[in-house]
Amino acid sequence: MSGQQFHDVLAMPTIGAKGPVNVTRIAADGGGGLRMSIKGAPYGTINVTQPVNAPVPPGNPLFWFDAQDIDQLGNSSLARPIVIVATDNVTAASHTWVFTNGAFTPADVGKVLIVNGATNAANNGSFIITAVTNSTTIVTSGTQTNETFATPGNLLVSVNGAGAGIQDGSIVNAWLNKGAFLTAGVPVHAIRSAGNLVFRKQWGSGRAANLSSVHSDGTGLMATAAISALTLPCTIAVVFSFDALAPSGNHYALCDGLGAGRAGFYVDSATGAVHMTGAGDYTTGLTVGSNQINALVGSFNTGATAFANLNGTATSAPGTCTPAGLTGVTLFSLVANSFPMIGDIFEYLIWTDSTTVAQAQNYLAAKFGSMPQ
Repeated sequence: MSGQQFHDVLAMPTIGAKGPVNVTRIAADGGGGLRMSIKGAPYGTINVTQPVNAPVPPGNPLFWFDAQDIDQLGNSSLARPIVIVATDNVTAASHTWVFTNGAFTPADVGKVLIVNGATNAANNGSFIITAVTNSTTIVTSGTQTNETFATPGNLLVSVNGAGAGIQDGSIVNAWLNKGAFLTAGVPVHAIRSAGNLVFRKQWGSGRAANLSSVHSDGTGLMATAAISALTLPCTIAVVFSFDALAPSGNHYALCDGLGAGRAGFYVDSATGAVHMTGAGDYTTGLTVGSNQINALVGSFNTGATAFANLNGTATSAPGTCTPAGLTGVTLFSLVANSFPMIGDIFEYLIWTDSTTVAQAQNYLAAKFGSMPQ
């Protein structure tokens, strides 16, 4: 069934009488998903891609950064996250949303309300704001289900002014964490703190041809705020590609934890040798090439127990990197923008539960296909 298309006819009205809504559902095994285009002024054409039956990570990842979300939800600058309180709600019949901390203005008409974590699935996704009633109340497009958001810590809501869907090369200012970790009930996003990070769409080949990435030109750094230390052991997974390996013998840092001695990965830019870091440095014996998509997973713990799996190949023996508990996350570079990578990250996850390296690899293989690509 690969590549086969299904055309669904939806009983959906035009949005504010501005234009028709066209929906095409692409079979999941074809690497596609639900693609919606909204045509007509004042919004122009807005495209949303939503995977159908996309694989779900095992266990309960605390951090999960997926570039496909940037494609689905628009420019992920998340300039206006909304802090939710237990009385916030949505009314289905009128498409009305009430957020005590919404701070809405008439300028928000035409922007996109992004919702993740609602109890009712119909309330999750991207909805165009069609009217602003007052500073706490808006009306949107789409179909909703009556719900009062009684558990605020589970909900991620933001207003995005760029519209749903962004173009190749758009600056990525922040990355939505879909994982479970919250600080004071607020999700911890990764924020661009240095350099040039841009969105790349439909990168690669095979299944990954229909996926997206965030690209660094060698200057980029994205980091979360400092958090309370996460306990060990932890499992970290990253799907990435380097533009080229360089003869300088420098390093490319894929990911790290805030502060000294935290768990992370880097690659020798001359040889492609994969290292796991902590208070020590463990050379795994695994190597990567340039211009190929790789899936790398590692188990970090104290003692001579660290090991990794690259594209289905495991380290020959455990090693020692002795990481401290994570107090935050950096992507594309170590802290202070040292050893920045030149290349792309497609997905990054951290588990501190019982999720194993093998389970993480199986998930990545189901989503991206065989590696390297």
